[in-house]
Amino acid sequence: MPAPSSAPPAASGAPAASQQPAAASAKPAASQPAAASARSAASGRVAIKSAYTTTAATTVPFWMAKESGAFEHEGLDVTFALIQPGAPILGALESGDVPVSAAGGQELVNAQVRGANQTIVAGFGSKLTNAVYVTPAITKPEDLIGKTLGVSGIGAISHVAGLVAVEKMGLKGQVNFLATGGLPETIAAIQSGKVVGGMLSPPQTFDAARQGLHELFDLSKTDARSQTSIVATTRKYINERPDVVERYIRAVIRGAHRAYTDKPLTLSVLTKYAGISDAEVASKTYDFFAGGNLWGKDGAPTMEGIQAQLNIAAEQNIPEAKNFKPEQMADTRFVDKIRASGLLEELYGKQLPLAL
Repeated sequence: MPAPSSAPPAASGAPAASQQPAAASAKPAASQPAAASARSAASGRVAIKSAYTTTAATTVPFWMAKESGAFEHEGLDVTFALIQPGAPILGALESGDVPVSAAGGQELVNAQVRGANQTIVAGFGSKLTNAVYVTPAITKPEDLIGKTLGVSGIGAISHVAGLVAVEKMGLKGQVNFLATGGLPETIAAIQSGKVVGGMLSPPQTFDAARQGLHELFDLSKTDARSQTSIVATTRKYINERPDVVERYIRAVIRGAHRAYTDKPLTLSVLTKYAGISDAEVASKTYDFFAGGNLWGKDGAPTMEGIQAQLNIAAEQNIPEAKNFKPEQMADTRFVDKIRASGLLEELYGKQLPLAL
């Protein structure tokens, strides 16, 4: 559906629908989804459920699409929920309960190599932003040999970053990983002694430093590439509702632009979704991502990053991954169409900076 040329409306400040407290009502709970659908139908928007898999700031373009009104601008009524990476989000996509979602590139690559119906339709950010944070007892990379690092989930972007970091430190195959359930939970696992360190990304890196942990290795200062935050859906849903997929991607592109150009709103979004209560930490997180162009701009997935993920899959436990090409993992028809539509010029002008 062609989008109007006006900018998305400013955020109202109201919580995302998926995070609003349940209101007292005499109506049965089962009637509430029907009521929401009726409201969407009355407004002419398509109502869909969506999700995100991490509270890391890599997800900002999606949160901003919701909070800035970009989804509504594109004719969508999107409700968000936090769903764990790996099997939970893949299952939600496959069942159609969540037809389009934010996710990590590695889990979609792994799933597709194994024959799953999901695919990548857009990418936002292709540079690993994680760093290895450890306890004071770990003073050099060699101290990690035989030890365990915490990651949010096996196959999640933090796990991918861990594998890359370990290899770059010369410790490939000599460090173990433990799924903690999330980046804040990784810090808790370090402090409880379950792991000696973890793969963290801003804002958690700032929290970790305040809690006495220290940086051992920073991947963001290397040339490591990986398709980090993606738009994921299924080929079945693409065939059924290509218009919704396109509008969703357009909205997230608008969300990324709003993040780069509206620091106050982005800070409020970081507080709401990433749980950052410290204003200084929120500001540092924003500066890290916006200053480094780490949210991308055009939604195009990076084939170099996807190839790196295929390599990781082949080295881990999916040897058949070596037989696939990155172009088989992503359906770029929508980002190609959006680029041709003039949306990027509308947002950024004629000289669009290259996405990282």
